Amino acid sequence: MKKRYFVVVTVTFSLIIGCSIIFGLFGPNVSNSVTVSTLIRPSITSLESSVCEVDSPSLSVFHRELWLSAIINRAPLEQNAKVSVNINTSIQVQIPHLATAGSRIGMFKSDPNYKNFVVQMGPIHNRTIQVNCPDIKCDELFLFHLIPVDFTIYKFHVTFYHELSNNHLKYEDYEGEHLLFKIISVDFIFQYYTIEFTYMELVVKFILFVISEAVTIWFYIKMKKFSLNYWTIEQCCMAILLPLLILYNNPLYPLQYLTTNWFPSCLGYLFQITFVAVLLLVWLCIFHGIRIVSKNLIAVFLLTFLFEFLLSTNQHLYLLAYICIQSKRTFQKFYLPKICLISIFWLIIFLLITWKVYVEHHEPVFDILEYTDLLIVSYFFVQINA
Repeated sequence: MKKRYFVVVTVTFSLIIGCSIIFGLFGPNVSNSVTVSTLIRPSITSLESSVCEVDSPSLSVFHRELWLSAIINRAPLEQNAKVSVNINTSIQVQIPHLATAGSRIGMFKSDPNYKNFVVQMGPIHNRTIQVNCPDIKCDELFLFHLIPVDFTIYKFHVTFYHELSNNHLKYEDYEGEHLLFKIISVDFIFQYYTIEFTYMELVVKFILFVISEAVTIWFYIKMKKFSLNYWTIEQCCMAILLPLLILYNNPLYPLQYLTTNWFPSCLGYLFQITFVAVLLLVWLCIFHGIRIVSKNLIAVFLLTFLFEFLLSTNQHLYLLAYICIQSKRTFQKFYLPKICLISIFWLIIFLLITWKVYVEHHEPVFDILEYTDLLIVSYFFVQINA
């Protein structure tokens, strides 16, 4: 590499890192959260009547995703001990009756708590959550995750239900055993991506896509004058990585805002995983090749010293020729094992991410943190790839 090319590459890399730091420090916030508090009248023998009705903030399709979590505030007990109980939650999602055609809606019905008609969106989601309350304020609970955001406002009806195991009728009977606690209020937290961050992400992805496409075209035009037999290994690797870099920037990314299907999101992950896998394969081949060359250089030096200086013979020339033949990179012995190894990791990671994306789009109450075994396996494969 010439000196001017080295300077250009160094300056370009520094500019990219500097722009990334500037966008990270002074750019828009990634997400925004809104807290809505509701008061609850606690029951005496169960929490079945603890029903909360809460409306989401005004949303648009560029908010992308919506998370709903809750923090339960309980009444203090006399002993002020820690409480941990299992509570069943029932979540019903409704939207205003002015819905778009072809949306995922269920039946029309009238809600007496609202003046307008509402539409029930999908089935009622039930799940059991373990509530840990080290103090008056309990730990934050994940309730709902909506992908994508199709409507402006969502109305959530959340029911907390915990039935007692015996026939006591007074709350004071449970206060010493900590089998039940009174819910005073619930703080619902809505979290979503900001529109400014989404706009910035769209612009940055488009700019990177144009730059990578221009560099790819320039590279192929420059290499067109040389025969493929004269290409170096690095140039062959660049010819493969540059088109994958175009796909890595995901030219189909805007489809996520035009459709409610989970396939565009999965396609973006496919492009990213493929690029990283091929890049890992390239570096693996390069480092293994350096290791083979280093071993051969040591063998050449030792044989030259042994036969020429100590034995005064020319037999080392035949051994050197044999070493050069053994160091030749054949596809079956050098490339095929690495391709098989990387393909296994690529397939496993792609299947895990595809399953996660599919479940998140079809099961709003899905929480990946509950699958600790899956997280351990994913972390294991990521560390191996790293």
